[in-house]
This record gives sequence, C-alpha cells and structure tokens, in this order.
Amino acid sequence: AEHARDPADLPPGAEACSQAHFYSNEIYLQAIKEGLIETFINAGAVVSTPTCGPCLGGYMGILAEGERCVATTNRNFVGRMGHISSEIYLASPYVAASSAVLGKLGAI
Repeated sequence: AEHARDPADLPPGAEACSQAHFYSNEIYLQAIKEGLIETFINAGAVVSTPTCGPCLGGYMGILAEGERCVATTNRNFVGRMGHISSEIYLASPYVAASSAVLGKLGAI
C-alpha cells in the first residue's frame, strides 16, 4: 500500500476515471485501513478485489479497441489484455497508483 499513499494524498475533489486493483489481500486490507480505497473511489476509480484476472481479461472484462491501460504486470504483448489495438503501459506501482488518481498517465 505504500505505493498508493502519496498518490492518494490529493486535495478533495480530485477526479479520475480508472480502475485500482490490489494483488494481495494483505495489501488490500492495509489500503482499506489507511483510507486509501475511499480516496480512490472518491476520485472516480473502480476498485476491485485481489485476483489474477486483469492481465488476461478474466475480471471486469478486457480492453476494447483503442482503450488504454496502465499496468504493473510483466505481461505486455499484443492481444494479452484485449483488442490488438489497445495500449498497455507498463509502470511501477507508484506510477500506476498516481495514474489511477490523476486519470491520466503520470506521477504525483
């Protein structure tokens, strides 16, 4: 959850349209206890429970033609997360968390 702390420290009213996904129950629970989940939801992010589905579209669907995604997965090949013209940007957990809050690729 440490990678989500700085990006979550934004002024009230910051908005994003994104998905935040945590890869273990331990990190997910820590983020809940620290109030980070509420911050991401208030910024417009869709927060999912820990699972191994996003990298292959097994959870919450796959990317459509032209959609973009910031991911921390080590799987980045054409068609892995959806349509062959979708764009997947590999990033550190910090940049992924920042991007979820910002609603665009970037770091806070």
